[in-house]
Amino acid sequence: MSLNTPYHFLSIERAMDFIGDHAEMLVMLRLFEQALDSEVPSVRERLLADDVAGAQKLLHPLKGFVPVFCSDEVVDQVATVEALSKESAPATVLVAFDAVQPNLQLVLAEVRHYLRPHA
Repeated sequence: MSLNTPYHFLSIERAMDFIGDHAEMLVMLRLFEQALDSEVPSVRERLLADDVAGAQKLLHPLKGFVPVFCSDEVVDQVATVEALSKESAPATVLVAFDAVQPNLQLVLAEVRHYLRPHA
């Protein structure tokens, strides 16, 4: 958790360390918001349809975004689910994804909160 922001999982400081420029960081953060908004529900839908390969294709870009914008806890959770999606049964991946999904929903809320004054 960042001590300098009101966010639990979102770390603007970490993003700035990675990206360096606030305007560019905002562009990337908007892309992350779109990915969270569309891909997180789609991952669950794919897993419920036993489409682990499809879910993995959606998880992979999320795994790329989270180290830039999120705390280590979320990074580890997403990496674990994405790794499971390469070798495990849909039910196993779904259980792991259902454990991380609430955190991803909180990240999405935190991203939207941060972006609100930057619209």
